[in-house]
Amino acid sequence: MRQSNPSILVIDDNLGARRSIEGLLAPEGYRLTLVESGYEALETLEGFQPDLILLDVMMPGMNGFEVCERIRSSNRLSEIPIIMITALDDEESMLKGIDAGADDFLSKPINKLELRSRVRGVTRLNRYRKLCGERQKFEWVVENSNFGFITVDKDDHILFSNPKAREILGTHNPALGFLDQIKRKFTPHPEDLSSLWNESQTNLEPILFVKPQTNTAPTQWIKASVLNLDQFESRQRLIRLEDISQNMRSFQEKHTFSRMISHKMLTPLNALKAAQQMLAVSKHSSNEEIIERISDLQTRGLERLEYDIDSIVRFLDSGNRNSGEERQSIGQIVSQFEQIGEESHLPFSLEVETNEFESRVVRISKESFESCVQEIIENAFKYHPNNSPSLDCRIRFEATSNMLLLLFENDGSQLSEEEIANAWKPYWQSDRYFTGEVKGMGLGLSMIASHVWSAGGTCVISNRNTGTGAAITLKLPTYPVE
Repeated sequence: MRQSNPSILVIDDNLGARRSIEGLLAPEGYRLTLVESGYEALETLEGFQPDLILLDVMMPGMNGFEVCERIRSSNRLSEIPIIMITALDDEESMLKGIDAGADDFLSKPINKLELRSRVRGVTRLNRYRKLCGERQKFEWVVENSNFGFITVDKDDHILFSNPKAREILGTHNPALGFLDQIKRKFTPHPEDLSSLWNESQTNLEPILFVKPQTNTAPTQWIKASVLNLDQFESRQRLIRLEDISQNMRSFQEKHTFSRMISHKMLTPLNALKAAQQMLAVSKHSSNEEIIERISDLQTRGLERLEYDIDSIVRFLDSGNRNSGEERQSIGQIVSQFEQIGEESHLPFSLEVETNEFESRVVRISKESFESCVQEIIENAFKYHPNNSPSLDCRIRFEATSNMLLLLFENDGSQLSEEEIANAWKPYWQSDRYFTGEVKGMGLGLSMIASHVWSAGGTCVISNRNTGTGAAITLKLPTYPVE
């Protein structure tokens, strides 16, 4: 017997009558609960809500009319269908039963065909009513949800979209498929969705759609979870769209701030620490040259500390501004490269192939860009067998596309195909942002991708064409200075 079959509560003080009803209905697959009094029925109903109640009228202690009235007075039980079984056939008893809340009547002795027909009709009607009620609740939830819900047919045309989905998509064009419509506003990651979108598995891997920041709006991040409905032979897809922009911005700010703190604080603190060590060694010395060196170290350390604290405060204040206002000229990017190279303590070469230093800008803040480069340098150390890498960097402006190309090549270990495929992956498996529990290069490269994608750019990682090591290519769109 399946648990989905309708459940029936039989209330009759006569054991023979209960067994008779059981013998007639059990072969039909109904789940039957038999009780012998109104009191026992009400106690049973405290933890049980059947699809139908068969209620005998003539019972000692509490008759069927009273039981029916008690059931109808309960908000939880009031809508359960009740068929009264009675030997009474007078009109007054029928009216009393209707007043008590009965839905239908059966006369004793019970006719087998009539019982089965009435029970089948009432249970089906009740199931349909429940289904309509559940559907109404579901539609209300979907219509008022903070998630976007879309169903598409086998040709990717939208069959249904709730208000949140329509808000995300913007103007709806029935002639275009879902992918074509959303790609008008957003860039998908991974960018090539053709093979992924055509997979027939039930749950597709989540996709990230990114709308880059502009002068008037911050980056918008949409996570799309896709469910194939082939098991229903409809060849449809259900797509849930979730706006994760706030989570992404919080993650970017946290990661950038953490990296900036660790880098900016250590440099001046190391200078002050060196001065303290020199002072401890030579505290009884009157050598003016040593004292001057100690003073110089302390002065430079304090000046750098003051500058870095001011930078951190400015970075925190930047959270109150529109991220679209954060931009740098190509010349500022080059200067950052040079400064980071000097401080990186590794063989660092920089080749610049552009004269567009001040005429064009990129939409990425100084802190975010520095965090990206520091992450690339850290990965160069992490994946070098001797922790002594070299890094070759190239900056080139591509006039045909107005893109700034940033190439980083290290001489560390070669990457496997799996590592290359999963390098940026946590950001389209966005539920894993804060864990990094994805095989591959870890959370750092995903942080780089988040900044670059926010600026409308792209990220590529590969093995070097010559020699060992990895190559990371970042492309950022540039804009003329206004």
